[in-house]
Amino acid sequence: MNNVKKNLTMLFLLTIFFLVNINIKAQQSFTCVVDTNVIVDTVGSEMIFYLDITNTSTHPLILIIARTVNDLPSEWTSSLCYDINCLPPFVDTVISNNDPLDPDSTVECSLHVTAIDNHGTAHVHLVVGNYNDLTDTVGYDFTASTEPLTVVKNDYSPASFSLNQNYPNPFNPTTTISFNLPKQSHITLKVYNILGQEVAILMNEVKSAGSYREVFNASSLPSGVYVYKLTAGSYIETKKMLLLK
Repeated sequence: MNNVKKNLTMLFLLTIFFLVNINIKAQQSFTCVVDTNVIVDTVGSEMIFYLDITNTSTHPLILIIARTVNDLPSEWTSSLCYDINCLPPFVDTVISNNDPLDPDSTVECSLHVTAIDNHGTAHVHLVVGNYNDLTDTVGYDFTASTEPLTVVKNDYSPASFSLNQNYPNPFNPTTTISFNLPKQSHITLKVYNILGQEVAILMNEVKSAGSYREVFNASSLPSGVYVYKLTAGSYIETKKMLLLK
């Protein structure tokens, strides 16, 4: 009788252990927020999809971001960025083993699709996951397409102010900075060195609502970390970029 009780107790404990582990397994170690899955722009444009990944676990997280489908029209490219580090178009996988994401921390990643020459539609699939547990992953489909410049609506207005991460980054010696304005604003776009000294004024003018890109040429500056700052009325945002010569 005692053996039966022991066996039943052991079975009960094993069942509880199994159920608890199933429950833990079902909880993702991260969340991923995607700003949009579809972008339509013109030939020559760079279409950027942003992913904000947050570590919801209690341990540092090594992330993996893999481009598993890269169906592009000829003369188009796509590439991945993790935080301020952007990879060449031929690299399909990012692993943050040298920079694990701390608990409750968020990192901004992005997919860049550039329509270099001709019209078309690109389909890219990304898998985001926990490098140490490849069952803990999610997949995302992204579509980027172009339309003739003549059919682009002039009254397009972004929903909010935003300053995007420059691309490429790191860069040498030029990089593109893009931003969105939901309404007409007087804007300044300035670049500072790590000491806070102003090194360039890229824009200082009134702009109507829309999306803008500005090329920054740092050929006269030394290698290092720089900060670019967008001011539009009460909206102020800064981001870092890395010049490597």
